[in-house]
Amino acid sequence: MGYYVTLEGNNAYVRKDKLDEAYKILCELNNHNELKRGGCGTLENRQKIEGPHEDIWFSWMEWNYPETCRDVAAILEQLGFEFEDDGNGGISFLGYDNKTGSEDVFIAALAPVLSSDDGSAPWFEWRGEDGAHWRQIVSDGVMRIQQPQVTWID
Repeated sequence: MGYYVTLEGNNAYVRKDKLDEAYKILCELNNHNELKRGGCGTLENRQKIEGPHEDIWFSWMEWNYPETCRDVAAILEQLGFEFEDDGNGGISFLGYDNKTGSEDVFIAALAPVLSSDDGSAPWFEWRGEDGAHWRQIVSDGVMRIQQPQVTWID
């Protein structure tokens, strides 16, 4: 069971000079059990445990991923993202086509270090298996969700 999502498009990347900061952000995220969706126990129980614990993890991630993933690319790969070098030593997002996991939490955490190729607000456009469509857009270092509006024209 699960809900499949596909990254339909995006203009986001992490510049080379932001990779160290991005890695620190993503590793620190592992201390936030309240954001984790994998593992056992209720949210209340997860909040009582401080720091990383082998029974609590982000979906698709090892509970101790900061120990096993040595860079941003390794973390994104474990999350299920496809990516490539942006041509300048940074990371460009190419795709995601999997059950939904914790990709939204990690994108929100990366928001302060995301850039776009054209200088506009970085965004990720998603489609769910049921046709739902939404966009995550970053402004002032914070991710927010946009919903589409369909207009029918003759």
